[in-house]
Amino acid sequence: MDEKMNSYRHYYLYAKHHYRRSGDIIADLKRIHSEWCGLKAEDIDEWDIINVMTTEIYKHMNEYQFGKLISGLEPLHWDGRRDDRPFALRLLEKYLTILALTEVKKIEGALGKPDPSILPTVTQCDHCWDVIDDKKKMIYVDSSGKEAVLCPDCWVKETNKVQVYQREAELFP
Repeated sequence: MDEKMNSYRHYYLYAKHHYRRSGDIIADLKRIHSEWCGLKAEDIDEWDIINVMTTEIYKHMNEYQFGKLISGLEPLHWDGRRDDRPFALRLLEKYLTILALTEVKKIEGALGKPDPSILPTVTQCDHCWDVIDDKKKMIYVDSSGKEAVLCPDCWVKETNKVQVYQREAELFP
């Protein structure tokens, strides 16, 4: 059965850490948005991304929750700290958190695999992609620094070869 792909799948995959992050969230999201809408990344600004992501985010919350999300983005925190980063960046980080925490079974359509032509991916074997569900995966980093997200069976096979470090990751909440 060929399930219809979710049109926002690359936003979800980025939020769920299937794409490597460059350190510049807005630049990464511009590349994803460029694929989504067909424009050049340099012709996209963060508000274009926010407008599109708001449509998808709103599916996962009610009006009250959305209002709380927006009001929680004030630069002055209750404890007196200031967050002087741009509002758009703070909002996109919140949006990514919501997408990351969204259960895969609650997303309409399939997410599929990340596309390495958009952004570098966190590699996985084909078997691990076939068993993607709401289970915990293990992040494995080999001696070259290459990172992979593996299912428990593949984790055992890989870590018997060489193990640099491990940490458990809830990538599919």
